[in-house]
Amino acid sequence: MLNRFNVLNDPVNLIDPFGLEFSSGISYNVSTINPFTSGGGGVWGLNIQNFYDGKDNVSYLYSGSGTGLDIGAAMESVWAWGSGSWEGQVESVNFSFLYFAGSIFWTPGEGGWAGFTFGLGVGLPGLATEETNYKRLGPNPCK
Repeated sequence: MLNRFNVLNDPVNLIDPFGLEFSSGISYNVSTINPFTSGGGGVWGLNIQNFYDGKDNVSYLYSGSGTGLDIGAAMESVWAWGSGSWEGQVESVNFSFLYFAGSIFWTPGEGGWAGFTFGLGVGLPGLATEETNYKRLGPNPCK
């Protein structure tokens, strides 16, 4: 019952009273962020995001840099709320510990998206802030 209220009795489209859209997806990434190399390393990944407003799944490539320690690879579930384009700059705080990885993320400025990720990872335990840039690849051919 509460879920129906939160989406204005329109749970199929998952739009809340504030006009925010819900989105979920999966992200695969590799990070080499560390304080010991010139430039601090980088992060590269693929994100397949599902938007519940009638759009297909959309794939994005992303890359960026950061500070702190985030060395490894991860496969994470992505959960977000927001509006507007998924493309462009995204800021995040990422962590890894044992076989787990996750983050909180947001797009800078007004509007945009915010959310969290969690999943499986391999690499060093660490914590890093990252700035990435997302570029759309097109509809997901797997759908």
